[in-house]
Parts: sequence; C-alpha cells; structure tokens
Amino acid sequence: MALHMILAGAAERKGDSETAISEYELMADKQPGNLIVANNLASLLLDRRTDKASLKKAQSLAAVLRKSQIPQFKDTLGWLSYLQGDYRTAVSLSEEAAAALPDQASVRYHLGMSYISTNQLEKASEQLKKALELTPNNELAGAIRNALEKAGS
Repeated sequence: MALHMILAGAAERKGDSETAISEYELMADKQPGNLIVANNLASLLLDRRTDKASLKKAQSLAAVLRKSQIPQFKDTLGWLSYLQGDYRTAVSLSEEAAAALPDQASVRYHLGMSYISTNQLEKASEQLKKALELTPNNELAGAIRNALEKAGS
C-alpha cells in the first residue's frame, strides 16, 4: 500500500491524474475504509473529471469523510457540495477548510467559487485574489482568473 501511495503522489505531482486515479482506485479496492485514499481519490475525480459516473463515485467515496474534522476532508466535501449545487453547505464547509488551511490556493479557490454561487461577490473576490497569490502560473491560476472575472474583479 505504501508503494501505491508513493506512486499516486508522484503521478499527481507530475500532472498525470489518470495514473494517480488508477493507483487510488486500486488502494480503495484493497482498503475501502482508508480515509486518506477516499479523500484523495474523491478530490481527483472532482477536479479532473466531469462525467456523472465520476461525480457519483466521488460522492460515494466522500460519504466516509462526513464525520471527520480534518480540514482537507472538509474541503473535498465542500467542493462536492458546490458541484452538486448545494452552495450553502459548500460555503460552510469551505469556510472551515480555509480557516484551517489559509495557505492552500485550491481551498481558497473552492471558497471563492462557493461565494460566487451565493452572490457574495466581495468575499469571493477577496478569496480568489488570495488564491491567485498562492498559486504558480498553472491550470489553477487560469481557473482563478476566470472566477475573478465572474466575481467582477
């Protein structure tokens, strides 16, 4: 399992999300109760795939995270809520995650998007600007810039 975790992490860092997903799926099959594997796989599915089957699988995986107080898990649950259109829950969970993980660009991006969806544009702009400061010029930075336009900044 440790080797698969290392391989999945290395694939993620290289931007090879499909290999990382495959590794996490293998681990999830072997250890279905592993919260870290469930979170990482759900997060990748939410960030890298847009099909309904992947969203449904992420939802199923994230169910085991609901009782946890771990901020990264709250971020995953918040983003899942956002993608499902449950924006109030998304804001609540994302605020908790951002308070605990203030230096995580993706967490601030998720919170900013949730704020946009609840028409809290000033708060959205603030979070998205902070997210942009924290991220290198990559795919996430482009998504943040697009979100800033939506927020009117």
